[in-house]
Amino acid sequence: MSFLLHFLIFTSYCVVATATGLILPEFVATVGPEQAPFVGVAVFLGFAILHVAFAQAERMRQLRAELRTLRQAHGQVAGDLTQARGEAVEMSQVMAEAQRHGHERVKEVAAEVKIIQDLIGRLSQEAETQTLPGVVEPQRQVVGARPQLSVVPGSGAHRPSPPPVSGDDERPSMPPVAEGLEDAQVLQMLREGLRLDRVDVYLQPIVSLPQRKTRYYECFTRVRSHDGKVIVPDQYIELAEREGLVSTIDNMLLFRCVQLVRRTLKRNRNTAFFCNISKASLDDQSFFGDFVDFVVENGDLAPRVVFEFPQAELMQQFGDLAPHLERLSRLGFRFSMDQVGDLRLNFPELERRRLDFIKLDASRLLRAAQGGGDTDIDVRDMRAAFDRCGIDMIVEKVETEEQVRELLDFNIDFGQGYLFGEPRLSKDG
Repeated sequence: MSFLLHFLIFTSYCVVATATGLILPEFVATVGPEQAPFVGVAVFLGFAILHVAFAQAERMRQLRAELRTLRQAHGQVAGDLTQARGEAVEMSQVMAEAQRHGHERVKEVAAEVKIIQDLIGRLSQEAETQTLPGVVEPQRQVVGARPQLSVVPGSGAHRPSPPPVSGDDERPSMPPVAEGLEDAQVLQMLREGLRLDRVDVYLQPIVSLPQRKTRYYECFTRVRSHDGKVIVPDQYIELAEREGLVSTIDNMLLFRCVQLVRRTLKRNRNTAFFCNISKASLDDQSFFGDFVDFVVENGDLAPRVVFEFPQAELMQQFGDLAPHLERLSRLGFRFSMDQVGDLRLNFPELERRRLDFIKLDASRLLRAAQGGGDTDIDVRDMRAAFDRCGIDMIVEKVETEEQVRELLDFNIDFGQGYLFGEPRLSKDG
């Protein structure tokens, strides 16, 4: 209530009290002139008391309203403080987590850079020490009639591929092989492909039998030429061995394969990938030790990567490989053996080598089972021995339905081949 209003009220009851003191004796006979002033003062005091009481009540109402406002403001401030405290704690946790991941990422990058520097350094050094003829212009390349090849990364093994299989997968299938190249051209294009990161990873499904549901993928690396065609080991393996380049090349392809699998896992974490480790990479103890350090720093790869070794190298070099394989096994990596040339398998030895999978050629396995191969075996007994050792059998190079029908009689675990799907370019490659 404003001062002016209080003054008007005060003036009003002063006038009323004065008027009462002057007029009351004329209307009330019992009140004489002597008593009239006292009556006027009493009226004034009565109005004054009412005025003060009313003003106090109004003031208390305002104070209560202000107190409610203060309480609401205090509650809001307390809530904001609690939220701020929670956000500060969360931010502290995020920063601590980021710092921890940052340290881990630095270690991962350090391991990766170490390998890349070593491989690029080797490639450059070897390129400088080689005296190669002049490189012919790319226009001289021609595509021959030789069938397209499907080659395991880092190995010299290859097989003709049948015509592409139609399906719902929109990823590109294997591009044509660059044909009609001279040795100098092959080496030049190979070095350029590795240096300019033109290494693609193709994935071929490995399916469960008889459901034919995709369970794993095998990785095939391809070095892409400048015009989009690919160079395969069939073209460069002998030349690279002669020039002393095969170890560096195979190491680079294996490393790129694992790098791209790591990217793929960010999108699809429910599938495991088979990566082949060649004889050249196994022989290069310096690289293999650094490579193991790299995958150790990327422990999330462990449940999703299966390292694949050729039978001959795994059996002959196990003593040298044992410490590395032990480290990988403790992290959860699994191992597979392929390029099986001798079907007379020593199962206790296989179990000692911590194998989880063994790949066998479909045609050779069926011929041997029928007594027509170089080894007469009982596939059912072999299958039972695998089960006792905890090893899954993968039959590869399955090309016909007739082969599938025969294989199903032996309760084969998994199948791989163009019948189930051709290698296709990884979306993350």
